[in-house]
Amino acid sequence: MVERLSQFLLELHRTSREIPHSGFKDWVFAHLVRLIHFDSAWWGSGSERPLQVHRVHLHRCSPRILDEYPRFIEQDFFREAVSRSPGRVMLFSDLMSREAFEQTDIYRNFGRPFQVEWSMGVVLIEPVSSLNEFATIWRHDARKPFAEADRRMMQAVVPHLFEANRICRVNQLRDPEGTQRAAPWALSDSHGLLLDIGPGFVDLIHQEWPSWRDAELPLPLRASLSLGRRHTGSRVVIEMRETVGQLLLLEARQRSALDDLTPRELVVARRYARGETYLEIALALSVAPATVRNQIYRAYRKLDVNNKAELVHRLQRV
Repeated sequence: MVERLSQFLLELHRTSREIPHSGFKDWVFAHLVRLIHFDSAWWGSGSERPLQVHRVHLHRCSPRILDEYPRFIEQDFFREAVSRSPGRVMLFSDLMSREAFEQTDIYRNFGRPFQVEWSMGVVLIEPVSSLNEFATIWRHDARKPFAEADRRMMQAVVPHLFEANRICRVNQLRDPEGTQRAAPWALSDSHGLLLDIGPGFVDLIHQEWPSWRDAELPLPLRASLSLGRRHTGSRVVIEMRETVGQLLLLEARQRSALDDLTPRELVVARRYARGETYLEIALALSVAPATVRNQIYRAYRKLDVNNKAELVHRLQRV
């Protein structure tokens, strides 16, 4: 069994770097079943605040489950128990007897119609934003519950599954030169609901809004993004870089002195620092030399510099 687990993990991490994210979870389920028998599964993401399911990948179960589940999410004692113990693989049998389960409304009207007879699942929760990633596998035969050996195997595999999934997803978020993005990033929908976050993004958001604890972006940031523009705060700048499918890719960074300049002042300052004269800049931008002189004067004041050498140094630092 150890040899099979080791081989699975090697293939898992290699595959996460080689295939499109759209096919990754199908690959995982097709190979995980060789270690743990199950009949169907789902793997998705959501939030605890507000309590929502965002995206779900289904394996061998009816798409209708996504239409029906919202009616039962508040009754889902298994989801609640898993959320109380993030990172720990839970069995349905940890929570109640089979006989008691069969008497519940969620079993009669949701579990039985979708053949959810036995569940084994886990969730990881990012504590500040409350974003979570969850995976649950199901057995359809009421006579075949998951065993402790299944739990131990799942517990060994889960950290690798979630990390490999993140690697595969992030591989699609590369800059035009093909390198991984260095700036802290996040994915949100058009309404400002966070769906995924990269390292460092939450820390930067907290610098601007220390009390923020939600899966929804702060209201001032949502307002800026709804207008399709960057948000420049007192400490942090968040920019909408591009769309990924129907989602928005956001990048965050510390605010710098350059953010105090208007776009034209920044262009003029950079040209002047490169050695162009007032007249050359004016001709290139189709403005009067006096306008260029005023823009450079304002740039000097905003950047707190006194001469061209200091300007060059400041532009190189930020």
